[in-house]
Amino acid sequence: MAVLNAIGGRAQGLAVHTSGTTGMPREVYLSTAALRLSGMATHQRLQGAGRWLLTTPADRIAGAMVMVRSFLAGAAPGRMTPGHFSAEGFAHATETMMNDSPRYVSLVPTQLRRVLASPAGREALEQYDTVLVGGSTLLDSRVPANVVTSYGMTETCGGCVYDGVPLKGVLTDVDEDGRILLSGTMLADGYSDGDDDAWLRRDGHRWLRTPDAGEHRAGRLLVFGRLDDVIISGGHKIHPLNVERAVFDIPGVADVVVAPAPDPEWGQRVVAVIEPTAGAGLLTVEEVREAIGDALPRYALPHEVRTIAAMPRLSSGKIDRRSVQRTLID
Repeated sequence: MAVLNAIGGRAQGLAVHTSGTTGMPREVYLSTAALRLSGMATHQRLQGAGRWLLTTPADRIAGAMVMVRSFLAGAAPGRMTPGHFSAEGFAHATETMMNDSPRYVSLVPTQLRRVLASPAGREALEQYDTVLVGGSTLLDSRVPANVVTSYGMTETCGGCVYDGVPLKGVLTDVDEDGRILLSGTMLADGYSDGDDDAWLRRDGHRWLRTPDAGEHRAGRLLVFGRLDDVIISGGHKIHPLNVERAVFDIPGVADVVVAPAPDPEWGQRVVAVIEPTAGAGLLTVEEVREAIGDALPRYALPHEVRTIAAMPRLSSGKIDRRSVQRTLID
């Protein structure tokens, strides 16, 4: 396997494709040193080296890093039964690791929601010392105490900021445009296409210019979402993530994407595309605005609500936001 060859020193590194959230996937070159240092930094932040459960494909960065950490720990990862991820399958795989300590698992938000919706899944989740959740933003704040949110991307060997605090060897900054910059030992060598526009050198460090907006607050990095997802309505800048978090807390909402639609008066109007939970009724825009009116400024409240049977998703499990956004323009 490519991951084991790379981390075992039989290859110079690993080539991993991005998820394609913003377009065509790009191939990223990750050195053996970057992979190892990232894996060691994770174990240093957690309870030390342990046994990991592999729940995502090993050819994507989240799964690849589980393989790296497992190699460094000298323990083969636990594995799910091949096929569609389910809470029952997660619980069964967890049973095979009951004698291991510490126990870790890395999930994407969609997987976490499925697990929390199942009594067997919730019980299994409690068996882990740490549950890393990354890959996309976790909207639900009502999660177990062992859940740690991670921020990062393929270009940073996956998550490199845990609960807003950088791992050892990681630097974070925010430029004058509000763009998050990342630097440190976990950075990729670059892209296979040779394009280096995402990289810069400053203050003696090499930095990755991420596509995300954020700020430092009380010693932690807050991530607001992608810069090119910002909605400008009536001259106001609106971060969709803030609206999504508020809408997600409304009973009957299984998932939500907030995106702009063209508007002749405001330039763009805020649209909430909602996937309802099973058996839930359709929410009107008036109901949504009333439910979240105390949490957001009036200009950020949705002007329109649309319902979708199921969110389109990428192979990584992330919501295909671009697909949702195209439906608002077409």
